[in-house]
Amino acid sequence: MPPPSDRTFVHTVQAWTVGDLRRALGLLPGPDAVPDHVALVVIPAEEPGGQYAADAQVIFAAGYAKEWVPPNFAAGEREGHWADLRTTFELSLEFPSGTYERT
Repeated sequence: MPPPSDRTFVHTVQAWTVGDLRRALGLLPGPDAVPDHVALVVIPAEEPGGQYAADAQVIFAAGYAKEWVPPNFAAGEREGHWADLRTTFELSLEFPSGTYERT
């Protein structure tokens, strides 16, 4: 990562884990547990470190992300491939259902 300059800055954020999300949702039995019917809404940042949020989006799909594995030439492989390494769990976002103006 290049060092910051007068035109750039370093933005560091701690990504949540599945365990962090489980704790936040109160998935343990009790009065603070979020009910199953409650939609998960994501408020994406407009820019790194910014104070403003972009439009809310909903999660419409989730699953392990496929990751690109380059070829292992030493083992005689000539082409890379996509693999399910299960190191990243991906949430796919979309704007909520509704009527929108065409742009």
